[in-house]
Amino acid sequence: MTFDSDSVSEAYRRIDPELLNEKHLEHNLRLDGRNLLESRPILISGGDIKSCDSSSSVRIGSTKVMCGINARLCKPVLQFPGQGILHIRTLTNFSHPFQRSQKRNSVLSDLVTETLLSSSFLSLADLSIKRGIMCWCLMLDLTVIEDCGSLVDALVLAAVIALKNLKLPCVNLDDEFEIESVDITQSEKLPLAQSVPLMTSFASLPSKKGRVIVMDPTTEEEALPNSGVIRVTVVGDKCTFSQHGTLLLNSHFVFEEAKKRAQFIIKLLANN
Repeated sequence: MTFDSDSVSEAYRRIDPELLNEKHLEHNLRLDGRNLLESRPILISGGDIKSCDSSSSVRIGSTKVMCGINARLCKPVLQFPGQGILHIRTLTNFSHPFQRSQKRNSVLSDLVTETLLSSSFLSLADLSIKRGIMCWCLMLDLTVIEDCGSLVDALVLAAVIALKNLKLPCVNLDDEFEIESVDITQSEKLPLAQSVPLMTSFASLPSKKGRVIVMDPTTEEEALPNSGVIRVTVVGDKCTFSQHGTLLLNSHFVFEEAKKRAQFIIKLLANN
């Protein structure tokens, strides 16, 4: 009986993925054959969902997400009369109970919302039409088609693309602040910040050499025992990060790598 290398590798992947990962890391390679700081291919597009006011799709490796935005006129929240409303909802299409849980979807939605607003990419004040009277409510739906790692990176990028492509019509109010007309011929893009927030995920993996940092981790790498996830958000020349299950000892290193990836994505956006 003979065994080929692929079947042996698959057996190790099922029986002891941690050992298989360590064997790869000894040669500065990963389970999918990438180098440690190599990102998977990124594909982006806009306008795929015709029923939405704006839409986008993003693919990072086998991770696939879509974003659709619908704009609605409404009254502003009483506590914030000079602001509009951004409502982000994340939907998953998986059969696994955890993957489709409301809690996980809520966490993902909050992460994207915080990234967009804390970076000042979108100002809710720009969604106000008449203070205390009328504003825009942006209903932003993020649909996860496939999660194969670095999901938040893809979700943030999809939201950014859809917002950049969104146009809002001119709304005229009468003397009693009722809607007099909505002129779609004078639609204008949102006044978004020039610097877009772009997220890059890293994983800190155990190896015989100590902790090893890899970029754009897969779900398999994220799930390895004793692994940790580091998320770096790049906005222009500024970087912020969060970490889960690990201690980041060299922030400058991951910041520089995240900036390189951000520059690559910005070029993609310019050509989109």
